[in-house]
Amino acid sequence: MGEVTALGGGFFWVGNSLLTENLICNPYLLVEGGEGILFDPGSTLDAKDVMASVASILPLDKIRYVVLHHQDPDLAAALPYMEAAGMKFTIVTHWRTWSLLRFYGITSPVYLVDEHGYALRLSSGRTLQFIPTPYLHFPGAIATYDRQSKFLLSSDLFGAFSERWSLYADDGYREAMKRFHEHYMPSNEILRPTMDLISCLELEAILPQHGSIIKENIPSYIDTLKNLECGLALESGLRGEKTKPDYQALGEEVTRLKELNEQLQKAATLVNEVQMRDSTTGLYDETFFKEFIDEQASLRFYAEGVEDDVLAVFGIDEGMARIEYQYGPKEVEAILKGVARILQDGKAATQPVFRLHGTTFALWMPRIVFHKAVELCETIRTSVEASKSFIERITVSAGLVAVAEIRSTILDPAEAGATLAEAGVKRLRIARKRGGNTICTSSEVGTETQSRAKILVVDDNQIHAGVLKTFLENNDYTVSIAQDGGKALSMVAEEGFDLIISELMVPKVDGFMLKDSLAAKSGTKDIPFILVSHRKNENSVRRAYGQGVDHYLQKPYLMAELLGIVHNMTSGGGL
Repeated sequence: MGEVTALGGGFFWVGNSLLTENLICNPYLLVEGGEGILFDPGSTLDAKDVMASVASILPLDKIRYVVLHHQDPDLAAALPYMEAAGMKFTIVTHWRTWSLLRFYGITSPVYLVDEHGYALRLSSGRTLQFIPTPYLHFPGAIATYDRQSKFLLSSDLFGAFSERWSLYADDGYREAMKRFHEHYMPSNEILRPTMDLISCLELEAILPQHGSIIKENIPSYIDTLKNLECGLALESGLRGEKTKPDYQALGEEVTRLKELNEQLQKAATLVNEVQMRDSTTGLYDETFFKEFIDEQASLRFYAEGVEDDVLAVFGIDEGMARIEYQYGPKEVEAILKGVARILQDGKAATQPVFRLHGTTFALWMPRIVFHKAVELCETIRTSVEASKSFIERITVSAGLVAVAEIRSTILDPAEAGATLAEAGVKRLRIARKRGGNTICTSSEVGTETQSRAKILVVDDNQIHAGVLKTFLENNDYTVSIAQDGGKALSMVAEEGFDLIISELMVPKVDGFMLKDSLAAKSGTKDIPFILVSHRKNENSVRRAYGQGVDHYLQKPYLMAELLGIVHNMTSGGGL
């Protein structure tokens, strides 16, 4: 028969105390805002009992989500039974788990945590955070952290074999937990980093899928697993060896298969590495960066302490278009490679660096005091400036932002990565507007700010300029107007702008000459530039894009089209 125990914070244990081969399975239920979230519902052996337990708390049609931390039958095989009973829910899991879950023949929709910032926001506003625990013991394994209750639903981690079982861990639980992990976890090298991450969480209880709930002396259990030898390392230790197990004793066929498997693994790793790398610099590319920053920022969103996680967005100040024109594309590649090398040499091993696009790079600095991050970036900046390996003197600017700065500006951790990246790009632009070769560490941060960007409209047609100003201001942009190119140059020098929209035929300095004048100065050459005109032919288009104009629109144009371009260019895509 099913059993129910209230755990606090809206959580319930909804399993049964039947031991199968000294192993007990623990399904949990969270009731929040009138809806239910069921975690690891169990196997076909206990599906009926689990459903009865859940039904004693709230109607089965109120179960909105079923969270699966991995795909093993002891926690997932109950799903087809529940679907056949008429339950309607969304499965929440990792894509690697989902790729195998489908073989159970289930038909429920899926919410992939790796595509949603490793977070799930409930209707009430309560947010569940998911922690990747790869290869513990499945590549797509995850755990769930609920900040409100401070409960960690840890899946196989912290589980145990149980000759006798109690809901809460007793004095003998630690040894039972060690035996379980020695058998099921691959190695300490894989287990330790996850324990380091879990140790940063504020925890009131650990709720494992197997074994007993841990409420007392939680840090000591984390330390036990952090220092536990397990898997292959344990097997080698039992043999008195310091190397990998001797597979030759298992026969030549096994050895051959092992070697073949290693070759395939190396080939797969190499393919993945090549796909994630920028072909010019060898750094991780922008696609990989977006996935990385979404995951890392969401995982570290709730971490507290003196140390923080800091993103630096670097940009080369010198115009690559002029250098390419004067010296050729090989010199541009040499500069990009040189800056990449200085970034690599200047950072720690735990700090990945990325090439985003064009002349922009990113450096991720986890668990660092902010002023130390600033000092590191200053060292990199001065190293670039002092380098004699470039064909001309090259400088870089950088925008730095810490995860702590964005916590009060967003509610959903899934937005943390994009918000962090946007703030870094914004601060890089500010650094460049100050003349370049500098670092910016402060500006307004958030997805909703008083002004999305500061735009200069250059047009002597007062009606057109006024309509454009009103339209952009209604979309939260700050807009200034210059009626001729000379005035525009003086306004840019005095105020600085995030974007310029210029009519081609304006008095004193026309649109082409305005772009040329801006491109000649390091502090203004990278300001995004949109040219608009009734005149648009092959020659004018060729000249515009040859001068580095970003977009050339022919009047009359669609305001919606212009707004889309403006948004893309002022939210990070224009760098």
